[in-house]
Amino acid sequence: MGVLQQAGHGGTTEQIAKALKLPVHTVRRHLRSVLFALGGAKNRIQAYALAWQFEGFPRTVPVGEAPHLTEQQQFVLRIWAAGGTRVDVQRLLRISPDAAYALGLSALHAFHADRRIVAVRGALEHGLIPGDEHLDSLREAAATLATAGADRNHARPQGEEGEPGTPRSEPRRGGIAEEAPTGHLANQLRTANALLIHLDALAGVPEAVTLAQLLNGAATAPGPAHVVARLVHQALARGIPCALIIPPGATDPAKTIEAVGLCAAWSAAVRQDRPDGSAAYSGAATVLGLLPETCVVVCPADEAPTALLAGPQKVLTITARAALERTADPQLSSRQRRVAELCALGLTDERIADELKVSVFIVCNDMAVLRRRFEVHDRGHVVARVIGAGLIDTTELRATLPAELPKLEETEKAVLALVSASVLDAASARLVGITTLREARNTLLRAIKKLSPSHRRRAHAVAVAIVAGIIPAPVAPARR
Repeated sequence: MGVLQQAGHGGTTEQIAKALKLPVHTVRRHLRSVLFALGGAKNRIQAYALAWQFEGFPRTVPVGEAPHLTEQQQFVLRIWAAGGTRVDVQRLLRISPDAAYALGLSALHAFHADRRIVAVRGALEHGLIPGDEHLDSLREAAATLATAGADRNHARPQGEEGEPGTPRSEPRRGGIAEEAPTGHLANQLRTANALLIHLDALAGVPEAVTLAQLLNGAATAPGPAHVVARLVHQALARGIPCALIIPPGATDPAKTIEAVGLCAAWSAAVRQDRPDGSAAYSGAATVLGLLPETCVVVCPADEAPTALLAGPQKVLTITARAALERTADPQLSSRQRRVAELCALGLTDERIADELKVSVFIVCNDMAVLRRRFEVHDRGHVVARVIGAGLIDTTELRATLPAELPKLEETEKAVLALVSASVLDAASARLVGITTLREARNTLLRAIKKLSPSHRRRAHAVAVAIVAGIIPAPVAPARR
């Protein structure tokens, strides 16, 4: 139990070994034995929570008063105590990955902790969570919590006279419309629960463009409408619902959204009334089960005063003078450049470490630095970006290509283009004509087997597809 006690205070395996004067492999063996003895606990957090229920386990005394937790923060701690991860938080609470990360971070901050097991120990000390639950038993409670949250979100904001549903006569303090350059719009998604797009913000597209062109920024005649379309795709990739606001004079809105490939992007569409155009924004938020205060509006400059009356979190205006410039790609060190080159060749972290004669930890750290610098999700995105920016030498990769590459189906090309610049989920899969996420993943696996038969790695398949000209290379996001 001494090993588990040390783990409960946030000690790593190496720190526990040093504190107890034991070899690291012995500490790992003891931890495995504890997990097995406690009924097959999933990790040391669940093992600690289960051991807390036994009388013989030495319990620590709480320090200070119990922190005030929201229902969601408390539920996150219960999920952690049941052996769950951030993915389980996202799945049970039905929230986006970014929201799950932010919620977990707030739970850690409530206990001034930097490790989940320390926060769970604090919650057990103060009696805030039971500690003997399992993930299966939390599903019903999660559904109840989600329903209660939806009921609260459906409550309409009160007007000046306290009557529910009355639109505000003046914008809330701090709600001044911003004339935002289109390149900075993606940053607004970090705080948005929904995106409300005015149809006129998508107007002026000269010709239809493909999804791959939109995601990679290679659309012809780029302008504000193209950037807003890319913003919608990024919102869908993050799991943020989008609603379309249709102005009164719109005669054929379907033609506009077809031009930018957004027919299947909308969770709701609300038409504005001539007397009170702001009601459409609050109505769209209500249809999505949210309050207007949690939504971000994108509209033309002349529509901003009307949108502000609904009291959204922020109004971003799109003007004709908003110009696009490409972000300067970050400079890479020689080792980071070589790590990216070897990753594009399909090598694993272990083989890259052997090639560079460094530890696997250094290789993983370099990949993490590259992901942060390029603001992407995985190494497939990193490889696509460094090749597109010309930051690595692809001579070695081109030399490994066969004389004749296997032919890919159009859906396989579309999925490869999607994963090279975005996240593959159900919403983005539908945008390329694939009905289910399982079908999209199977399509991706077929493409990987064809382009990377020996390595079977997505980053290698993406690199081969870009170098061979099968898909376009993504470019840096637009900024002022």
